[in-house]
Amino acid sequence: DTTTWSVGLVWNDFGSEGNTLGVAYGTAEAHRDDSSYDDPMAYEIYYSMAVSDNITVTPAVFNVEKDGADDVKGALVKTTFSF
Repeated sequence: DTTTWSVGLVWNDFGSEGNTLGVAYGTAEAHRDDSSYDDPMAYEIYYSMAVSDNITVTPAVFNVEKDGADDVKGALVKTTFSF
């Protein structure tokens, strides 16, 4: 049996109208059975920017802690086109 949890916060219209800031923190249970992981925790932050009425750009960064080794880190940029 595994138990997972996460908590996230979102701020709409952060910085300017149409933009969104979000942060999340929680367990990374998918890595529980990997070696060097003990109570793995994951973090994420993103900022969604409305470039126009039809285009949104969302950069994000994340981190999964790994005890005794390098953390798993990453970043992405998502672009959404609405028609």
